[in-house]
Amino acid sequence: MRSRQKGQLKKALNDTIGYIYSFAELLIEALLLAKQIRIFFTDEKYGYDQYEMCISLLKSYTLSGHDKLGAVLSRLPLISELLNTTANTYIYRSFHISGRRISLINQKLDTDGISARIVKLMTDFKSLLIQLSRGNVFISARDARPNDESRALFANARINYGVMKRSGNYIHNVMSHTSSSTLATVDISKFFDSMTLLKMMDKALFLNAFKININYEALKYISRRYEHSWQEIEEMLNVLNSMYLTLIPFFLHNGKIPTGMVYSTHLSNYLFSPIDKKIENKLRGISKNGIFVRHTRYIDDITISSNRATNDSGYVINIDLIKDIEQIVNEFGFYLKYEKTRIYGVNDTKIVHGVSFGGITNQAKSINSDEKYAFAKEIENLGISKSPLSLSIIGKLNAIDSVNPYQYAYCLSHYFMHTKFVHMANVGTYEYRLHIQNEIIFRGAFYDIHVKPVLGRK
Repeated sequence: MRSRQKGQLKKALNDTIGYIYSFAELLIEALLLAKQIRIFFTDEKYGYDQYEMCISLLKSYTLSGHDKLGAVLSRLPLISELLNTTANTYIYRSFHISGRRISLINQKLDTDGISARIVKLMTDFKSLLIQLSRGNVFISARDARPNDESRALFANARINYGVMKRSGNYIHNVMSHTSSSTLATVDISKFFDSMTLLKMMDKALFLNAFKININYEALKYISRRYEHSWQEIEEMLNVLNSMYLTLIPFFLHNGKIPTGMVYSTHLSNYLFSPIDKKIENKLRGISKNGIFVRHTRYIDDITISSNRATNDSGYVINIDLIKDIEQIVNEFGFYLKYEKTRIYGVNDTKIVHGVSFGGITNQAKSINSDEKYAFAKEIENLGISKSPLSLSIIGKLNAIDSVNPYQYAYCLSHYFMHTKFVHMANVGTYEYRLHIQNEIIFRGAFYDIHVKPVLGRK
């Protein structure tokens, strides 16, 4: 038993050291890019000895191990400043759409392959975040089973947190709650803009997220016999946190997570995971005596539902529960949009991400009518101009098909509104979809390439 526990501690230490080296490698590439970008904009060839010194130090550290750790740690503030200045001054440019700030990579950096290298570094950073999240022990079905008496209820439980989970998209988020009796939705105010560097440091968001992923509390419990091993882990956790805080300014715009970057959602999800965990722990106390309370989050939208409307204390989902969640969110420096908070009773038609279901008539899942009509019109215009369906259109069609096949068939049929097309009575069936597919193939093979993957399943 003791050897197994010691093995767990050793694995946690090795994993942590491995992630430290991964961050060091990303730091090297970020510094190389920062130097190249500064030269590109200033057209200078000299005065970059600080970059070279830091790069050389990091390279020797990744080759020689901890012998160079002390020297590396002493240079981290300088490295952070170099990356921060480069990111804010040269890399990111912002514009606003409907009041939302969207960030792009500076178009001037398309020259000399700099932009492509930036995108690759961003992709590598996202991949590292995914690796860091693989150990998320609480994002799992088994974690949604607080006690044995409700095991049957939780047999098909699935908790989704944003898109980081492999199955995580807004449709899966909706499907997690369609059988609920009562439901509440809350929205986190200015989700990306609130995820600032200052907050990451002040609330130790990265460190707390990583502790969840390595099951820190369990490791701490079993380490009581191995004080030396535990001290090593604590030291390496601090080094890992320092590495992250040094690198992260390269991926922030004016100290905030930029909306629209390939890693933005993954990073925000990862940093928010300590809050997800605390909310989940709160709901565990309610999930008992045959009552199941489910919690999901898709980016900035939190949904909570229950299989029962009431318990011995009254309504399971009520304003007091929302206030408890608000308190947890506030503790980490985030806030809720109260104007977007909704609580749905047993007889209410429930709406999650624009998808309606349930209510007194037990309404089938369906997308909002205005959204359906607008999307059908968009597809109709493509049909008029004989333009192929884009990947984004196909993605929307897939989402609608997952919700309601009849609405899917309705939207797609508008592709042929102004051509000779026979509307069949069995709209939404496989036969109808096959009919549409045959029409598309008949009108041109270039349509087939875009649409057949959507229609070709029974």
